[in-house]
Amino acid sequence: MFSHSVQYHHIIIFGVCDAVLGLVIGDECTSSLFFEVTIKEFEMIYKKYNIDDCRMIIELEGILDSIVYIYSISVEYPFYRTLVYGVSQTICAFIEKLLRKVFMNTCDIELLDFLESQGTLGTLLASDEIKNILGVHLVNIITYEMSYLQNQEDGIRKDIGMNWRNRLIHISGINISLAVHLFNILVIIFIN
Repeated sequence: MFSHSVQYHHIIIFGVCDAVLGLVIGDECTSSLFFEVTIKEFEMIYKKYNIDDCRMIIELEGILDSIVYIYSISVEYPFYRTLVYGVSQTICAFIEKLLRKVFMNTCDIELLDFLESQGTLGTLLASDEIKNILGVHLVNIITYEMSYLQNQEDGIRKDIGMNWRNRLIHISGINISLAVHLFNILVIIFIN
């Protein structure tokens, strides 16, 4: 599914999209319009899936404000990496929270107890409910980016994927490009 050539194309496509998104966010005029549209898209998801958590809109606005703030400061600012790390982790948590809320409002009651206590991003992305909502292809891309996919090749298990969520926990590869990339994944979920 994610052969080396597919991974290479995936990196190129996301690289271009991330660069464009970075330019949009970096420009005060276009970023305010883009963020306004992003909030509206989220509000449509919010209503469509009856998400009963008004804090999520405030959290999304906090993510947007944080990204804009990070773009406005110098990389030499003493807490630059801390701010980037914080917003990157928040985006990962927001993606998981959003998928959990959507899942909980579309699944059987019997699954709710399990998901509320043990549901992880991997559990959510493996669920048929999320695959039906987002589509298998997008779920595979999110899994590849946020976690990993397992592949058996010649009897050897290989974990394929960027695994950004776990890499962040170990403070690896933190920069504004990563925050924008994770935000790009969130936006893709919104527009799907």
